[in-house]
Amino acid sequence: MELRLLVTFEKVTTVLSFTRAATELKYAQSSVTSQILPQALGSARAGETPIWRPPSARSSSTGSAAASA
Repeated sequence: MELRLLVTFEKVTTVLSFTRAATELKYAQSSVTSQILPQALGSARAGETPIWRPPSARSSSTGSAAASA
């Protein structure tokens, strides 16, 4: 991961807002979003671990039987 992405991610997590992070970093809000969301949603390059995965993509011990009960 590039340093620019880490700096952007740190700023977003500090201020808890894509818009405020963009303003403070002097980036366009869409630039901040496009840097963070692909990593967070798991569309990272092959072999990298995504920061966040949706619950449907996680393996769980309860399985789908618990969901249909």
